[in-house]
Amino acid sequence: MQYMMARVENPKEIISFLQEVFEIYEIRQRVGESKGVVFHVRTNEGNHVLPHVHAAYGEYNISIEIATGRILEGNLPRKKEKIATAWVVDHKEKLLTDWKNIAISAISTLTKSGLDFSD
Repeated sequence: MQYMMARVENPKEIISFLQEVFEIYEIRQRVGESKGVVFHVRTNEGNHVLPHVHAAYGEYNISIEIATGRILEGNLPRKKEKIATAWVVDHKEKLLTDWKNIAISAISTLTKSGLDFSD
C-alpha cells in the first residue's frame, strides 16, 4: 500500500519518471456485472488511490467510490447510473477486498522488478 500512497504524496513528474524507468503495469480486473453494466478495478491511474470501481455501459464510463457509492467522475445513462451505484453499495465489502487484493498484486509485481516498498 506504500506504493499507492507514494503516488499521492509525490509530484506527478516523479511518478511519471518512475513509470517510464520501471515497467509498471496496469492490473485491470473485472469484479462484476449487473444488467449490462460491467465493473472493473484498475491499479495504474496516476495519483488516484481512493478505493473505487469503474462502471462501463457501452461507450459510457463512471468511477464510483466504493465506501459511499458516490460518483467520482464520468457519466452513464441515468437508469444505468442508478443500477451501478446500487450494485456498488450492495457489494461494498467484497469490492473493498477486491480493490485491496489488486493493489497488493500491483505492489508484488513492482517488488519482483527490484523495487522495495517495505518499511
